[in-house]
Amino acid sequence: MKAVSRNRREVFRLFIHAGVCRACCAALWLFGTVGRADGKLETLADVRELPRVSASVGLPLTVRGVVLQQTPGRTSDSRSLLVHDGTASLFVVDMPAAPAVRAGDRVEVDLRTELGRYAMMARGLRMVRLGEGVLPEPVPVTLGELRTGVFDGQWVRVKGVIASLDRAPRTRLALNTEQGVVNIELLSPVQPAERDRLIDAEVVVDGVCLPIYNMREELTGVRVSANGLEAVRVLRAPEGDPFAVPEADAARLSPFSTKGPVLNRRRISGVVTAVQDDRIFYVLAAGRGIKVSSASGASPSVGDRLDVSGFVDRGGAVAGLQYAVFRKTGVLPLPRPVELTRAQAFHLALEYDEHAPDYFGSLVTVTGELQRVDPLDPERKVLLLDWEGYPLHIRVGAVNIPEIRPGSLLRVTGVCLLEFSSRQESGDQLLSVRDVSLLPGTPADVTVIRAASWWTPRRLLAAIGVLLLAVAGVTLWSLLLRRQVVRGVRRYKSEEAARLEAELRRDERTRIAADLHDTLEQNLTSMMLQVSFAEKAWKTAPEKLSEFFRLTALAVAEAKANLRSSVWNLRSEALKDKTLTQALSELPKVFPGHEFVLNLYAVADEIPPERASQVFSVVQEAVTNAVKHAKATEIAIIGEPFQGRLKLLIQDNGQGFDVETADSPATGHFGLAGMRERMGRIGGAVVVESAPGHGTVVMVIYDGLKKGADDD
Repeated sequence: MKAVSRNRREVFRLFIHAGVCRACCAALWLFGTVGRADGKLETLADVRELPRVSASVGLPLTVRGVVLQQTPGRTSDSRSLLVHDGTASLFVVDMPAAPAVRAGDRVEVDLRTELGRYAMMARGLRMVRLGEGVLPEPVPVTLGELRTGVFDGQWVRVKGVIASLDRAPRTRLALNTEQGVVNIELLSPVQPAERDRLIDAEVVVDGVCLPIYNMREELTGVRVSANGLEAVRVLRAPEGDPFAVPEADAARLSPFSTKGPVLNRRRISGVVTAVQDDRIFYVLAAGRGIKVSSASGASPSVGDRLDVSGFVDRGGAVAGLQYAVFRKTGVLPLPRPVELTRAQAFHLALEYDEHAPDYFGSLVTVTGELQRVDPLDPERKVLLLDWEGYPLHIRVGAVNIPEIRPGSLLRVTGVCLLEFSSRQESGDQLLSVRDVSLLPGTPADVTVIRAASWWTPRRLLAAIGVLLLAVAGVTLWSLLLRRQVVRGVRRYKSEEAARLEAELRRDERTRIAADLHDTLEQNLTSMMLQVSFAEKAWKTAPEKLSEFFRLTALAVAEAKANLRSSVWNLRSEALKDKTLTQALSELPKVFPGHEFVLNLYAVADEIPPERASQVFSVVQEAVTNAVKHAKATEIAIIGEPFQGRLKLLIQDNGQGFDVETADSPATGHFGLAGMRERMGRIGGAVVVESAPGHGTVVMVIYDGLKKGADDD
């Protein structure tokens, strides 16, 4: 409830403010805004003088006048009128449709003022038709006066020559006057036969001046609305044939005359040098380039010799022809183009100088490097040339040229198009060249002097990008491949190590079995023989029993030693929990009563475990042979790296032996061949140096130390 009450108070406050504003506006109007002593609106001229704030109040007014025009209203049951009361005319909108009136009727209307988009107007409340009347005399005006905005909505008369008549969608006339072209809009249609009677005729047109304004309600142009052909009065009929007029001097289309500029058609003859679109083309006549705007949609071809009849267009820095008709009279070769430089184009003397060159509309040739191609639409494009450091636009809308890569050096021939800008200098308004462009006539006018390299910056960057992607892909692939290879190598090493371990284990077991057969079995056989001999001596020679028992005890001791050695060999097949250095350091514990000298380097621990086990077995075999067969009391084990290899020296002070005959089973040194085979399997070697009575030196060499480190 509080919110509803608050909203009501706000609405009431706004209503009071609006009422106060309207009261203030009314007070301004009553006390001198209009300028009358009684403060009342009496004429339409009074309404035109109202300030916008006063007109927005909706002041009432009743006037009598003549209807100048009527058009459909903003709603279906209303119409808009232009009423003239003898002082001025005013637009009246939303007038009820009844009663029916037409231009020239006298009416009485009740109005209420209203703001227009540009000037004041009124809303119609009531209308009474009083009878037929007479249209008032219009005010003769020029185009310059119309452009001031003073004659907005007023009944005016303009004089000129009709340059064109367009019947779609509404009949429009282009009236050529001394100050430019005035656009005339006829409210009633015109028959096609009337066109030939009106084009190039000197006429006066009575109508209403209508404004053209922008989004800020500022005047930007004007047009005139006439009721129909009855508002057009012909002062001088045109020539029957547009090409019957005398040929004009193409070098001076708009010369001096005490009678003012020529408003009627002018005729020139020349050759077509370029076609811009279906209405605009360029003709070279009397050494001057002329821009021609055709009245029809037909366009000639480059090289055609034409008679052109049109109206002088004085809107640019250089005069041309507009609303023109033409006829082909033959074909002519194009003149030789002029080699144009940037300095020549931008330093033209636009003031009169009989020796100054005139390049506007002329055929010129330029050379430049193509920067890019800008498509305007599917059928038109613009080539941008670097012309002596200036961006020169080549308009090839009507010329179908082949694709040209940017960076190509081009030689282009075409019509020189100049755009001008004005500047003030010492109080005078001077023109200067603002932009230069070229309009080629045929595809042959664009010649490639040097084709651009296929390696454009964009393509080079694309190639570098593709190359970087390829390098990244190859790098990634190589990393993945390396990872797979490392995994494969590790898997292969693991499988190879397991296979080698199994093979070595099998060989070691075979060797141990053979060793047990050759030692323990012989000891047991010897003991059995001694027991058998003791049994027989028990009966025949009891005194010999003690000898047999002594020999049996020796055999048992020897069997015990052999059994211990075999058990040690079985325990040393693998070094799962120890390094090679640690295993070698425990050898003195296995052979108590012998003096050991150990000098080992930690580099020996770089050997893979499965190979270290084999090296340890060979060293253990050498030590066992020294203790068992050579009767050594001192044993030295020295290990050191040598040229990427591991060299272990096992040196003893035993009896020594003949190396050449040591491998014979009869000598009891049958293990040397097995030691060499064991090291050979892992890429090593065993070298034995010995002589009877001089001890033995066994060198165990392993070549895979450096290789194994590199693999890791």
